Amino acid sequence: MDDDLVRFLQERLDEEADLARRCDGDTWPCADLLDLASPYADHPDFPGGPAVASQRAER
Repeated sequence: MDDDLVRFLQERLDEEADLARRCDGDTWPCADLLDLASPYADHPDFPGGPAVASQRAER
């Protein structure tokens, strides 16, 4: 496999593991994950929709 692809895949696995540790025991999606995903808040699949995202941004 290409070294860049291997590095990319490892970074995704590491991020997934980090989020799993941060969100352990929290409701899903946890606040940390929602914060990381907030740039995509206008997407219709964003949990809670744009209204939730704008409330989070006000904090």
